[in-house]
Amino acid sequence: MIIIIFNASARHLLNDLGRRISLNSGEARETSFLYRKISILVQRFNAVLLHDSLPAVDRKKIVPTFVISHLIFESLGIILYRG
Repeated sequence: MIIIIFNASARHLLNDLGRRISLNSGEARETSFLYRKISILVQRFNAVLLHDSLPAVDRKKIVPTFVISHLIFESLGIILYRG
């Protein structure tokens, strides 16, 4: 289990964003869902960082970090653009 600690301004931002999403969607639990998605994102990103810190045996078989990050963000409904 990973515990994520948000400072006051981050909590205020997420609570406000969750409240606005709730007003649009009609789902009262949107703030909770938002915190859960961020928690999952942090866990997955930590896994990517750990993966990238290990020595590679065969670079041809390793998926580039951007592809992994893109899949993580996409699974959370966030669209990334590579510029």
